[in-house]
Amino acid sequence: MEARSSRSTVLLGTILATSMLALTACAQIDDSFCNEYASAWNDFAEVRDGSSATAQEVIDASKTMRDRWAKLSADEDVPSYARNMVGIAESSFMSAWTASSSFDRKAYQQSWINGRDYIARQCSEAGFDIEFNGEDVPIESPRLGAD
Repeated sequence: MEARSSRSTVLLGTILATSMLALTACAQIDDSFCNEYASAWNDFAEVRDGSSATAQEVIDASKTMRDRWAKLSADEDVPSYARNMVGIAESSFMSAWTASSSFDRKAYQQSWINGRDYIARQCSEAGFDIEFNGEDVPIESPRLGAD
């Protein structure tokens, strides 16, 4: 009976050790993820906030930012919760960007802000503080020809 108990203990220990190794081998948020996410927004905000930017330049900056976020959300080296949140934040941004009413735009923009803040908090907890510039930058697609 004691041999059986001993084998069970060893088996349980092996399972626990394997589980712990699997958990520690999981993807972690790193500095490059955090900086790229914030930098993509900050680059967009700089163009959007610029008084000399044309509507086409703002649209192009938005596409570049979304492309950068899409790469982050597809990066298997990034934890799934962070990849998923980048995707949700990007979707919220696009919904705000294309909203047909200011009411809808505000709701989607708040959703984007929540996603942004979640990512910032996760980065901070991992030891990587990030800052977002242009927090008051409107998330609204400019009309072409309005330049």
